[in-house]
Amino acid sequence: MKNVKLKILGIVLAMEMGCLTAYARDIARIEGVSANDPAAVYEYTNIDVCQTVNAVVAAPGEYVYFCFMPNESREYTFYSYGRNDTYGCVYDENMVLLASDDDEGEGLNFGITYDMQAGKRYYLGAKFYSNIRTGSISCFLLAKDMLPETRLPAELTVIDEEAFQGTLIRMICISESVKAIGREAIPKNTIIFTPGSSYARTWAVNNGYPIVLQSEED
Repeated sequence: MKNVKLKILGIVLAMEMGCLTAYARDIARIEGVSANDPAAVYEYTNIDVCQTVNAVVAAPGEYVYFCFMPNESREYTFYSYGRNDTYGCVYDENMVLLASDDDEGEGLNFGITYDMQAGKRYYLGAKFYSNIRTGSISCFLLAKDMLPETRLPAELTVIDEEAFQGTLIRMICISESVKAIGREAIPKNTIIFTPGSSYARTWAVNNGYPIVLQSEED
């Protein structure tokens, strides 16, 4: 493993819903790796479980990379979210490709599940599926089968504007019975678990929330 030289460019972290959201990047560079090699990790952003991170694809076809070192050996799922068509990869610490995906997440987003070992370093790559696109890609990471600590009553039909204001929520499960949600009812960057056919899914997509699709029985 090449030595890693940290170069802190600036970090602005906000604690929202118990999750850290990175608004700027804690970037590390791996010495001796050419920035001209698109398959090589030459800069990355650290990511952790239940953390949403935005990274900018500055050049067409370019990957952005995230680094994750699990504390527990188990399966983890790396997602993108938003309206873009994305493509994702998981690599080991030597940049050997372990898994890749196109559309297993919500909509045209990727979702990659891989069994990762505690204490090992993994690199997670994300790009636009189109090699002519640039802009921001939003991603998050969950342990597989991780369930929301906040579950709403199955019979609930309306989540009003002030329902969760001032409340720290990392993840929330919203059932298919909900037919109306106030625009700012749920804190931004909360990960929403909901069936694919639900009103909540459409609301979350329209308002830029990370989504995990689930069956109504979950």
